[in-house]
Amino acid sequence: MSSLVTAQWNLDNAAQSGIDIARGALQAATSDNVQALAILSCERFGNTIAMSIDARRKIEHSEVPTPLPSVLGFLQVTIGYSTNDSTTYLGRSIAGLQFLGLACALLQAMDSFNSGLTVHAMLEESAADKTLAPTEKQIVDLVRSIEPRCSRSGLGDEVVARARSRQGHRA
Repeated sequence: MSSLVTAQWNLDNAAQSGIDIARGALQAATSDNVQALAILSCERFGNTIAMSIDARRKIEHSEVPTPLPSVLGFLQVTIGYSTNDSTTYLGRSIAGLQFLGLACALLQAMDSFNSGLTVHAMLEESAADKTLAPTEKQIVDLVRSIEPRCSRSGLGDEVVARARSRQGHRA
């Protein structure tokens, strides 16, 4: 007796999932004053980046969690990171974590402007459809918004140490 395999696709769930993705990207973009297109493009680009599980976990556990805000009582203000910023949004997916790893490694090697230009060049080179590609400025703005939290991960230091140890083995 043969059994039929039927595939079902629930439009309600697909539509709700799309709305949730758009809402998260818009919240992150608004929080960091960056373009949602840049966030979504960089997350999608993260799918093409090879990264070890250890490196991804390091980013996930050190960079993505939002640190508790500090209170300055004499000024009566609270200072800290938004819980819905770009880093938090990108940290929700493997592709986003892999992009954050790349961004942190680049930020260790160069300033945020040149890191953003480098990411933009990589995006341009790998994009199949360039009509919806973010501009250089949009990518630079996103990388600048990620920069303060990248220093917490220590991933860039690890990348530099590994590169130096490999150079030592070649000599």
